[in-house]
Amino acid sequence: MFQPLHPYFSSLKGSVVGQSVYSCDDCIDDTHVVLAYPKVEAPKNNSYSLKQKNYASISRLYSRLTNVIEGYDLKNPALCSFTLTIPKELTGALFNLGEQGESLAWDLFKEFKSALDELIFEKCAKKNKRRHKRPYAINGTLGHRTNLHIWSSSDPLSPHVHIHDSMLNYVLSGDPGDPTLMPILHYFSKGDLEDVKRLWTSYLLSLAKTLGVDCPTLSLEDSDIGKTVKIGGEERKINLADVRYSYTKITAKTKGNLYHGLFYQNRDYLIDFAKYSNQHPDCNIPDDLFLSYSNRGRSYGLFRKLKALEDCMRKRKEKEMRGLKSDTDESDIFGDDGFECNGKSDANEEKNTDQACRLLWDRVCPLCGKKMSYIGEIKYISQLPMNMRSLDYDYKEGKRIKTTFCRDEIAWYCSPLMFELGEDDPEYKRLHENDLI
Repeated sequence: MFQPLHPYFSSLKGSVVGQSVYSCDDCIDDTHVVLAYPKVEAPKNNSYSLKQKNYASISRLYSRLTNVIEGYDLKNPALCSFTLTIPKELTGALFNLGEQGESLAWDLFKEFKSALDELIFEKCAKKNKRRHKRPYAINGTLGHRTNLHIWSSSDPLSPHVHIHDSMLNYVLSGDPGDPTLMPILHYFSKGDLEDVKRLWTSYLLSLAKTLGVDCPTLSLEDSDIGKTVKIGGEERKINLADVRYSYTKITAKTKGNLYHGLFYQNRDYLIDFAKYSNQHPDCNIPDDLFLSYSNRGRSYGLFRKLKALEDCMRKRKEKEMRGLKSDTDESDIFGDDGFECNGKSDANEEKNTDQACRLLWDRVCPLCGKKMSYIGEIKYISQLPMNMRSLDYDYKEGKRIKTTFCRDEIAWYCSPLMFELGEDDPEYKRLHENDLI
């Protein structure tokens, strides 16, 4: 990722110039736990830089989403995700049309989205007849976070147009100045999912007719679903449409899964190509359409209003605090965050990607989850003496993974390095003498 092997990345490689070192005071026992994070220099289109930028973007999105969930006290929040695939014949036609094909694919999704929203409200209305608790919403503005991918994850050199769509189980309604969030039922059973597939298929058939493309699998009858048929000399399983679906409750335990899902759908094309080309260094340079594609996510409905909902929530708190401390200055109550609802902090929102990522990752201990203290910077070369003892290069589910490094490996390694220093360790003494520990 950091220094891809393919010739295309020859001018897009990065370098590690040092390590920012943090310590966790809550994890000190017989040894001192220290984490070193890389300080890197990399071009804008370096795959590692793009990955960090994506993490920062998803961090802001997820932070706003959780702020709204907590601020409005939403019960049992959940995210459902659809992957809507497009048949090979239609994929080829859309890809050959370039930007026009991209526009047609987005138009296709918008039409499908409106129909899907209506289908969800119909489900809610039927459920309300048998529901004695708080009723589900039967109208309002649903939230969609959507990305259009034009490449195959397994083979980034091949076109594969498909859509990733994530939805929250709440809708926005009421006065914009005093919004209301109502729950909806967007969990789909196996039978409900077949309705979604038929709906998606109907829009695909309409697009195929518009483009004059023959898609045999889309024209088959419902009764043929699950059977196999020979098409173009190949045995293919009949399916009206390939719609993949997942449903995840938003909790502290599922945060990692949700982050991964949002990151996956929002990732840049060059991230996938860098991974693929490392395994296939002799592969061709991708088509210009792939290289120029930005995969910018689109927000609809509730997802588009997250910032406004945050502002409204802060204004409510501001009024409450003014009632409690009418003679106290705003900045004394809220600090810098108190002015965000007035738009004064918007200029600082798009900060340096590395800073945004450090706020997300560097200050939180992977072992206990508490904030860490910044203790200084070191060059990667000073980590080599620790190599013979206990130098960890990664962690999973709070457990460290042991390894050893050679000089070159440490030079380019980009993930957090974790190591333990005993009080008799020369490196510990050096850091301690310089008040870095």
